[in-house]
Parts: sequence; structure tokens; C-alpha cells
Amino acid sequence: MYCDKCGKELSGKEKFCPKCGKAVGGMQAEMLKNIKWENMKKEPWSVSTNTRAHKRGKKNAIVALCLIIILLVGSVGVFSFLKSLEQYKYLAVVENEEGLYGCINENDKEIIECKYDLITINEDHIIVWTEKEGTGETSEYDKGVLDTEGNVIIPIEYPEVSSFNVDGETVFALAEQVGIDEEGEPILNWGFADAQGNMITEFEYQYVTAASPSLSSSEEQGVILVSSHVENDTEDGYLYGAINNRGEKVIPLDSQYINPWQSIGNSGLLTVERKSGGEWKSGFINYRNETVLPFEYDEARNFMDNGLAAVKKGEKWGYIDREGNMIIPCRYDNAYDFAENGMARVESGDTTIYINEKGEKIIEGDWNFAYDFDENGFARVEGENGDGLIDEQGEEVFSCSYDSIYSGNDMYVAWDSYNCNVIDSGREERYDSLEDAVRGSYDYVGGMGDNGWLVAGRLREDSEKQNEYECDYIDENGNVRLPLSEKYTYAWPFERIKQSND
Repeated sequence: MYCDKCGKELSGKEKFCPKCGKAVGGMQAEMLKNIKWENMKKEPWSVSTNTRAHKRGKKNAIVALCLIIILLVGSVGVFSFLKSLEQYKYLAVVENEEGLYGCINENDKEIIECKYDLITINEDHIIVWTEKEGTGETSEYDKGVLDTEGNVIIPIEYPEVSSFNVDGETVFALAEQVGIDEEGEPILNWGFADAQGNMITEFEYQYVTAASPSLSSSEEQGVILVSSHVENDTEDGYLYGAINNRGEKVIPLDSQYINPWQSIGNSGLLTVERKSGGEWKSGFINYRNETVLPFEYDEARNFMDNGLAAVKKGEKWGYIDREGNMIIPCRYDNAYDFAENGMARVESGDTTIYINEKGEKIIEGDWNFAYDFDENGFARVEGENGDGLIDEQGEEVFSCSYDSIYSGNDMYVAWDSYNCNVIDSGREERYDSLEDAVRGSYDYVGGMGDNGWLVAGRLREDSEKQNEYECDYIDENGNVRLPLSEKYTYAWPFERIKQSND
């Protein structure tokens, strides 16, 4: 199981992703691009004159003119900067007493009406679900897409909808039902639409079930993995390939398998499986479908930014470089991608080991489950008594004794029913007031938002239902920034989104 927003591997019991802090099971979102501000370039001024008497006057006039121009340019720059900031705001998903979902802003204004059965927030759009009437015990939904003001981009009429950010452009994957299989499951055909909702492909791709599509994207390389079912006299199965954000096939659909759930690095290579001599073997191709490394591995993962990829030979895993040289011998029962800090998680029996790029063991533990290191150099681990957090030396930042650990806004919050500890990415313990505010005051903590507010709630004493809360959004000092309206019974952290263009 993986996070819908950042692709982080999950154990299946999390409410929030330990890497990006977003809620699991509906609260998916694309990673936001940072606002980049470049100072305006100013061309040098040169002045020449042969009149000595007017030189000083001209110089003063020129200086004054330059100052005026600089002020005007600066004003335009400041205005443009402020305007760029205005393009972004924060929304949070809330649930009302009827169990329906909507979105509010930081002023508790309901931007998206609470009338949907599920909502997922993304950078510049919102995917909504509405339950079909008369579907019996098994719920069926129509799905569509709204902009961040609630206007419809994709009509709410599709059995499945997903979205991707490919080369900075939003692409929507839409499904239409074309039949029912032998097990009573819908047969879906998939097509793709651009950010304005215009179709860029036909509904020509197929998947095994009606679950979320097996698609993956690499923002840097601009590909979306797709598959199509084929059935003829010689073949019965799925062909895999890739398209770009214009719907063009950059890797032809061929008799190969491309794992759609793997991370895709910046190497320009993809690991695929092809049948050779009756056996499936893994190799690496480029985005022109040319073989770069031979199909000689039993399994393989994609190359990461450090130029290493995990491969399996026989029953063991190791790591190769882009030339196919074995850098770390195949000696592990499982091996995962290298993190930004140059450490990878591998498994040997029941032991989890973190190794460096030379294959040297750095950390070892017998946790029930462990995760990769995040961008701040912390890894979440699960022990017998709860969740914990370790640093790059293997020291426990938070002991394995908490119900949940949330990260967001460079803060880490460890929470259980009796305790709360907070640190920032530099391990500064300066949040005593926040910890005191949470301890004994709230019955649940729902994660840190992109705006730096923590969502927390108290069980409603008069409620006949379980898990109905009076919710507050509190800042890093423990101050209540937004007490939620009583009509809401649950809330999620605020997410930073891009506003629609007026």
C-alpha cells in the first residue's frame, strides 16, 4: 500500500502518511511546487555629455530618473510577488453531522459545500465522490473533478477518476464502464483529459478491476504508465507502455510488464519485465523503448537519483549502477530505494537494516515494520508497543510507544491518548506550550497542515455516534487559531492549493 500523494510505502494501518503527513484513504494530493521569485533584471545606465556645465544637473536628473524607474519596477515586482502569493491558499476537508464532506478555508468559510461522500484535495483541483442511489449493500460512486472554487472541471459521472502532475501539467485519468466480468466486477476502459477537461486520448486503456488505476507518473520525465488488455490466438493478458501529458505513446504498448507502483527516479530509465525462454526477466529500457541493461534479473526496481537500483538474482537482492556493475552484492531478502540521505532499507530475515551506498551497515533493528528515511533524515518505525522515530544514527527521537506520528511543516508530532511530544526537523524541543495544550485537552490529533496548524478534537459527550468530535486548529504555540463550527464532526489538516484563475 502506498500514499496517494507522495508514493510513500505504507503498512496499511496509518491514518496519515508518515512522509508527507496527508490523510490515508481519501486525502490524496500532488506535491506542491514552491513559489519561485526571481528579482527583475535591471539594465545598466550609461550617460555621456560634452557639456561640462550641465553635467552635474544631468547627473542629478538621471539619478532621480533612475530612482523613479527603480521604484516603479520595484513596485511592479512587489505587486507581482504579492499577486503570486495570492494564487495560493489553504483548504481543509471537513465532515458534517450527516457524514458528508466539503472544504473550508482558514476563516471557517465553506468553500466546497458538504454534500459529497468523499473528497480528495490536489494542488489545483478537487476530486469528489457521490454515491449512486439504489446500489444496495455495495456502494457505487460517481466521481468528478472541481476546481478550488467548486466549479466543475470533469462532470461527476465517472466510476473512477485519478489525476497526475506530469511535467507541471495536470492530467486526469477517467474511466467508463463497458461491461461486467464473470465475477460481477465492472470492466472499465480508461482515457485521459487535460487540465481543462478536454480529452487527449480515447478510452483505450483497460485494467483488471474497478479499483484505482494502476498508474504512476514521474514529474521530471513526464510519463504515465498505462496498460491495455489483449486477447487473441497467441496471447491473453496485458500490454504495458507509457504516454506523456499530451496523450502520446512514448513507450509503445508491448508484451512487457512495467510495475506501476514503483518510484520513478530521474535517470530516464524504466525497469520492465519481458518473457524470455518461458521465464519473466527484468531489464531496463529508456523512454524510446530501447534496451539499456539486459534482461537478466529476476526482479528489479527503478534507478534513484544516486544512480543505484535494487535488483534481485535468485532469491537475494543487491544494487547495481547505470552501467550494470554490481555495487552491493545480492545478499538481502528484500531491498528498497535509496533515500535522499544516501541510505537504503534492506531486510534480512526478520531484521531491518539501513545501509549506505557502499553497502555498509549503519543501523539494524527488529521492528515490526520500518520506513525509508525522509528528507529531514528521520525514519518512522513500528515496535511492539507503538510507533517511533529514529535518526540517521539509529537513535530513538521518539520511543516506539505512540499511537501515531505525524510530520508536516518541518514538525514531527508523536501522539497517544496520554502523551504528546513535538520536535522540528532540527530536533529542537521548543514546543512545550503545544504539548501542554494537547495533553489532556484532546482525544485525537489529526496531523499537521501545510499552514502549520495542527488539527485536534474532543469527543462529543452528547453524541450517539462514535468518532464525532469538536475540532480545533491550533498553532505551534498551542493557541487555538480556528475553533471549528459545531456543524462539523471531523476535520483534516489544511492543504496548500493553487487558486483558480478568475
